[in-house]
Amino acid sequence: KAFKIKGLEPFQNSIKSIIFRYRGREMPYLKKVTVIKNKVYVEKVFSTRYGCSGIPGPKRKKTKEQVRRQHEKERKKKVSWLIENNFELGEWYVTLTFRKECRTTDKQRIREIRNWLMKELRKIFKKSGHELKYILVTEKLKSCVHFHMVINDVPKLPRILTGLWHYGRVYTSSLYESDDGFDQLASYMVKEGREPGEQAYTKSRNVVMPETKVEVIDSRKWTSKPKPKKGYYIQ
Repeated sequence: KAFKIKGLEPFQNSIKSIIFRYRGREMPYLKKVTVIKNKVYVEKVFSTRYGCSGIPGPKRKKTKEQVRRQHEKERKKKVSWLIENNFELGEWYVTLTFRKECRTTDKQRIREIRNWLMKELRKIFKKSGHELKYILVTEKLKSCVHFHMVINDVPKLPRILTGLWHYGRVYTSSLYESDDGFDQLASYMVKEGREPGEQAYTKSRNVVMPETKVEVIDSRKWTSKPKPKKGYYIQ
């Protein structure tokens, strides 16, 4: 839009240049830093709250598929960080299946079975002097329902679960960390298999998200080739 500032006509081009740069690549970003044990996650996020990248244009509404993918990505990251922040290598990833005659699609019945399971596990953990810690996902594929769970350790846990779970089979494996952390496991746990609006997972209260510190920075201060802190390396 054309404009003039009285007394500053000789500097109009310079003023336009400054405004254009402010609207473009030199806008501020959010730098999010999350520390989980011996790792530091750094994210660069643009927020319209702190300015618009480039010259403002017409808003584009995201498609349902774009929204779905974004939500799935956020769920995967959240579950991955929850696992990494609250569990140790060698603890347990468990899948509990239902035999054909025990399968149900009734939400209330599934909730009752899940609540019964966690109640019994709390008793067992308390008796052994431990506090139960878990993340649980209910996966539904047509009429086939099963539970995925990350759980902390007590002595002979696989045997305990096999004796407790009379609805079907129990599959257990030790938690291990791949090159991308726990992203693969989290992606498998929160994959499709829920109805729209259904909660992606449940967890015990003692499973907490790591703290994320947010800083507003000028894009000129964001280096394209980050350097690791002393004692760290970039993965």
